[in-house]
Amino acid sequence: MQQLLNGRAVVDDLLHGQVVIIVARWILVLTGLILAMWNPASLLELRIEILVLLCLAVVNFYLHLHLIVKRHSQPLIVYAASAVDLAIVTLLILIQGGYDSHLYIFYFPAVLGYALSFPRVLTALYTVGAITAYAFIGAATVHSAAGLQDLVVRMIMLVGIAACGSLYLGIEADRRAEHVEYAPDAQTTQFSDVREGRVSQWS
Repeated sequence: MQQLLNGRAVVDDLLHGQVVIIVARWILVLTGLILAMWNPASLLELRIEILVLLCLAVVNFYLHLHLIVKRHSQPLIVYAASAVDLAIVTLLILIQGGYDSHLYIFYFPAVLGYALSFPRVLTALYTVGAITAYAFIGAATVHSAAGLQDLVVRMIMLVGIAACGSLYLGIEADRRAEHVEYAPDAQTTQFSDVREGRVSQWS
């Protein structure tokens, strides 16, 4: 399990995918604030939503700062932050009435972000957790058979996004591995050519 969460390949994937997670989180914060202030149901609901989104912004600023100064964030911190993303989206959906809330779309960038960065086991666990939470909320607040079908379609979309992101991560990881594998040979060949050039020059 330790190797799964903190292995060299896992850390490398996080390093390349952390930008996607941070950008997706900023999108969540900014659009969430706009939607919260656009048509709030009540002053209390507006205060809760803004407080939650500001907390998320503080966390993302911390991770973004690490990225700017080229300091690698600990994998467990990144994993926890993504779990918080899903929890916040779920909380906002619950506050806005469950199935009737259009904030479910914020699951999509959150899921895509960790699918492009996390090991497939974690991607599957996070996605199952998000779908389970949304299924419970949606089932409790949907009022028609058509709405139930719509709820199922939304959950299938989440699975599809997670699967596509994870597949792309695997393809990209294989490409980087091939690059690392062939790079030493290329450098050796280049060094040999340079050396032969110098020898012929001095001959």
